Amino acid sequence: MPTFNGRETDSLLCRDTFNKPVLEDGEIRHDHRYLSCDSTKSDPRVWSPLYKWTVVLLLTFMGFSVSFSCLSIVPVSSEIISKLSDTRHGSKYANVLIVTVWELGEAAGPLILGPLSENIGRRPVVNSVNLLFVLSNVLAALSQNLPTYILARLCSGLTVTCNVLNPAIIGDMFAPQHRGSPLSLIMLATFIGGAIGPAFGGIVTEIWGWRWLLTIASALAGTAAMLLLVSFRETYQIRDTARKIQHMQPTIERNTYDSGSRARIGASFARPFAIFRSSGVLMCLSLYSSIAFSNFYNVFTTLPDILETRYDIDPTGAGQVMLSFSAGAAVGIFFCHLTIDRVYTNLCTSRGSCAGRPEFKLPLASVGASMLPFGILLYGWSAELGLPLPVVVFSLFLIGASIMLSVLPLSAYVVDAFKQYSASALTGLIVARSVMCTVAPMQKTQEDLVNLPKDPKLEYVAISAMMDRSLE
Repeated sequence: MPTFNGRETDSLLCRDTFNKPVLEDGEIRHDHRYLSCDSTKSDPRVWSPLYKWTVVLLLTFMGFSVSFSCLSIVPVSSEIISKLSDTRHGSKYANVLIVTVWELGEAAGPLILGPLSENIGRRPVVNSVNLLFVLSNVLAALSQNLPTYILARLCSGLTVTCNVLNPAIIGDMFAPQHRGSPLSLIMLATFIGGAIGPAFGGIVTEIWGWRWLLTIASALAGTAAMLLLVSFRETYQIRDTARKIQHMQPTIERNTYDSGSRARIGASFARPFAIFRSSGVLMCLSLYSSIAFSNFYNVFTTLPDILETRYDIDPTGAGQVMLSFSAGAAVGIFFCHLTIDRVYTNLCTSRGSCAGRPEFKLPLASVGASMLPFGILLYGWSAELGLPLPVVVFSLFLIGASIMLSVLPLSAYVVDAFKQYSASALTGLIVARSVMCTVAPMQKTQEDLVNLPKDPKLEYVAISAMMDRSLE
């Protein structure tokens, strides 16, 4: 694993740029009694296991709703475009655009949501942005023309909180050796939503129409947002303690605190860029995550046309074939659930380190990075050569499993390595990934992607092999 000065993340987080206290030094010295008297009560790690897992399940439900909303339109994108535009059949370019524009929003959202959650807390950000997400889905369901629908999809991606905040919230509530299982569950729900969405979307659209599909997606997201609004408590202890101290201080001292808050807000929004620029490891992991997830979107945007032109399968059948990808992802996530915490504990024991190191979460990532090139090659060439459909199905299964085996440990590593600034660090990971997921499928129209699967796939294989070496 490449490091800077021995432990890159240690030296990074010790710098004043990122590790400034939430309060000014004078305020901390003046009010240290408040920090000590209430810190145990507000520490999310001492909350009851029942409540912590309730929060995990609610975050899981929200993640399911988000992925369902995002991917349920994939097999019916042509019908949506034909209904909202003047042309009877939408262009292949537009088919890809209405799917991937969501990722463009997800590229911009974390730049605001991650730092904001470290400045005002997780709870207000989660609840307010979830409301905006529901409204964006409603706007998409009510759209009367294609530009409005594309704008609604962009806003939906912009208001997704689960990608950047869910791992950070898990890091707030669980110790490093216990984070693997909740992270696996959250990721599993996301891919279950991505599996059920296209299959369900094809059936619902065929029976009732695409607006009913988006209405159901809005109802799911609204239910999840309401449950989180009622049940979710603040997990970011630093911000929670600072708020209590500010409330207990005299007015004149509070004004002093407010005068410095604007500078802290500015520093919070600059932090993701500073962390990303200063961490070569984070850049490397972001590059690999981007390549892995761009393959996910390349598969999902090209598969319906491949199945229609090469295998004569309608959108409903295409949604069912996509289940194989999520089945592979589920297997990869379940394997991570069983092994990631055990590997971490065993490495701590064998190295004689009770505290552990973030790098102990990465061995599984090397396994996934080694498997991914084979799945990509198999998918591209099976479509090009017209191999039997079970070969395509198996390639989707292999891609799903390998992506999860590599990406889930990377998220666990970032949460452990960057501690209270994990949301800002995850921002760099997610922004790079979302930009790649938007750009890669748009490089060519679907006609080109169906007929030329070789060169782009071989590029991804080369980069995957390079990243595998960096993870060793």
